[in-house]
Amino acid sequence: MQVKKADNAHTRQSVNITTLNLQNNLIENVEPLKDLVNLQDLYLAQNKIKDFTPIKNHPNFKHYFIGGWGGQ
Repeated sequence: MQVKKADNAHTRQSVNITTLNLQNNLIENVEPLKDLVNLQDLYLAQNKIKDFTPIKNHPNFKHYFIGGWGGQ
């Protein structure tokens, strides 16, 4: 029996994310976040990120908090 793929199986839908809160996780790499072109608010406090360079000059940032471990 053959299964036919849907005609739209090759299309990719975009996601419009403007606020992302990933505090208190074990995130180590921010490279994938650079592709979120509509991102305006980013909260990455208390993660294990060492290099913020990939998102440092993101064009749409209005607010971001990228603190590390140990703060209160």
